[in-house]
Amino acid sequence: MLEINSFLLDKEVKTVYYVPEFITEEEERILQKNISDSPKPKWTQLKNRRLQNWGGIPSSKGMIPENIPDWLNLYCKKVYDLNIFQDFFPNHILINEYKPGQGII
Repeated sequence: MLEINSFLLDKEVKTVYYVPEFITEEEERILQKNISDSPKPKWTQLKNRRLQNWGGIPSSKGMIPENIPDWLNLYCKKVYDLNIFQDFFPNHILINEYKPGQGII
C-alpha cells in the first residue's frame, strides 16, 4: 500500500499530491480506449471541454446513483486504498477532455 503523505507536493499545503506511475502505460491505453468507446450520450459538451459523468446524475434533490463500470471502478478501489477519504469509497467520476493547449488554469 502506498503511503500517500510521502507524495505531498508542498508540506505546508496538505491537499495536493502527485503519485508518479499511479497508472501504468497499459492501464492508460485501456482507459483511453474505454473513454473513447463510451456511447455519445455519455458526453456533455461544455464551453471549453467535453465531460463524462459516471456514478450518478446530479439533480436538485441530490445524486441519482448509477453503477460505475468495472473499467473505472478499478480506479475507485485504487483511490480508496490510499485511505485519503477515510472509509468512504469513491462513488462518482468526472472525465474531462481538453483540446491541445487547453486545461485547468
